[in-house]
Amino acid sequence: MAGPSTVVVTIGGLVTCADAPGLCDRVRRLLDESDAEIVDCDVGSLVEPDLATVDVLARLALTAQRAGRSLRLRRASAELEDLLAFVGLGTESDLTVLAGSDPCSERDSQIPMSSGPPRRRNLEHAPEEDFR
Repeated sequence: MAGPSTVVVTIGGLVTCADAPGLCDRVRRLLDESDAEIVDCDVGSLVEPDLATVDVLARLALTAQRAGRSLRLRRASAELEDLLAFVGLGTESDLTVLAGSDPCSERDSQIPMSSGPPRRRNLEHAPEEDFR
């Protein structure tokens, strides 16, 4: 039995928030032209991922979700995975990081970015010295 159909988008280099509209349009066009269920986003050649990168990826995931599809990240660096976990992305099925570094391999295992909601520290009861 074949897996879900996919389209592949490769994002590389330094990504800024200004890149979001063009990338979202690109993904929207690809989805309009295909019956793919999943957008595989190869992020292995991203340079210095930061919160702007996370913003762009979140917008791409939202674009896919609005079209009734989902977004999977392939070849995400540990730094990008940490950022996604920090902001709470990757725990929903609409943004998943696949195991393995080969963007062409089809693996069944999908690894959520975090094992649950981010831990929150109760600041009301924290000793004053912790904030110095």
